[in-house]
Amino acid sequence: MKTIDRFFVPSELGEVFRKAREQREITQLDLALETNLHQSFISKVERGAFQANRDRLQVLCESLELDWNQLDQYIQQAPDDELDIQLLLMEIEHEISIGDADLGLEELRRLEETRKMGSESNKDVLTPTFHYLRGRHAEKKQKWHDALEFYALAEKTVRQFEVNPKS
Repeated sequence: MKTIDRFFVPSELGEVFRKAREQREITQLDLALETNLHQSFISKVERGAFQANRDRLQVLCESLELDWNQLDQYIQQAPDDELDIQLLLMEIEHEISIGDADLGLEELRRLEETRKMGSESNKDVLTPTFHYLRGRHAEKKQKWHDALEFYALAEKTVRQFEVNPKS
C-alpha cells in the first residue's frame, strides 16, 4: 500500500495555522527559523488551497501545538471545496507559467490522483483544465506537438460537458 506523502490544506485549515502562529505572537519568519521550514512554505500553508508535504506539515503542527491527528476537526468544510480546488489550479498554472514548470506538473499529477479516486477521470469537470495545464507545461518545454495534443484534448473534453440548446 502506497503511503500518501502529500496533504491538501484547504483555506479554512490555513486560517487555523495562521491564527495559531499569531496566538504565539511570532512572525512567519520567526516560525520559519524555529522549524527550519521556508517562510514561503508557511505563507502558502496559511493561505490554504495548497498541497503540502506531510512531514513538513507535521513539523509545523508540532511547533504550533496543533494535534496532527485532529486536523480534520479544526475545520468544518471538506478539503475538496471547489473554491480551494480552483485556487490550487491557479497556483499550478502560475507555477507552470512563470515558476518551475516541472514542479507545477508534479502538483497537477498529485491533484489528478486525488480527484480520480472512485470516479472515471473523463467524467470529472476538471479534466479539461488538467489537459489545458498539461498543454501549458508542454508549451513551456517547447514540445509544440504535445502542447497541441493536450489543448485539443481539453477542447474535446469541454464539449462533453456542453449542453446543446434546442433549436
